[in-house]
Parts: sequence; C-alpha cells; structure tokens
Amino acid sequence: MDASTQPPSRKKMDIARLHAVIEDMDAMAQDGFSRISSLVEVLLCAMESTTRYPSNSSIAHTLLTIQSIADDNENGVNSLAEDMGCNFIDDRQRARWNAEEKAEERRPRMATTAQAGVAHA
Repeated sequence: MDASTQPPSRKKMDIARLHAVIEDMDAMAQDGFSRISSLVEVLLCAMESTTRYPSNSSIAHTLLTIQSIADDNENGVNSLAEDMGCNFIDDRQRARWNAEEKAEERRPRMATTAQAGVAHA
C-alpha cells in the first residue's frame, strides 16, 4: 500500500514516527558535534599555551576520543535512517570493500606452527 492509499490514521502515525526519528537524529548530532567542538577547542588552547604543552599521549587520547564520538554518531544516525528505510548506500564504497575482501581471500596464508608440523620442545 503506497502512501496515497493509506488510511489517515496510518499517515499520522508514520509522520509522528518520522518526526520522532528526526528529533533523535538532531539531538544526537547536536550532542556529538558539541562534544567534538569542545574537545578541539580545549586541545587547541592547550597547544597554543606558552606555559604548558600537552603531552603527545594527551593529544593522542583526545584525538581518539574525537574519533570515537564521530564514529558513534555516524553509526547512530545511520541506524536510525536504516530503521526508517532511508539509509544512504555508497555503491562505490561497497564495491571497494568487496574487492578488498576478495583480494584477502586470495592472499596466501602463513601456516601456523601446528600446521607446519613443527614439534614443540
């Protein structure tokens, strides 16, 4: 049944569900981008300080945190879009993944010690 033949109550339910999903995506985006922006601001201030420099370890942990937030939000938004049947599929990306997987399957494997017949002392 397409949207034009759905009963009005069904259309209202679909619109309400879509509205809720869009609100969830907006909240997720605002939270994630605000956290990323704050971390970048703190990191830049620390790096610009003339009195104290952040350690490479602190910089690395901050960057990994930013990466984690970005990945979590990307997955969350994608999941919500998938639930609504509206997720973007990058066919070229999928083709690259498939090619990489096929190349990996053809790559010779190193034998483990047990497979090579090496006796353990």
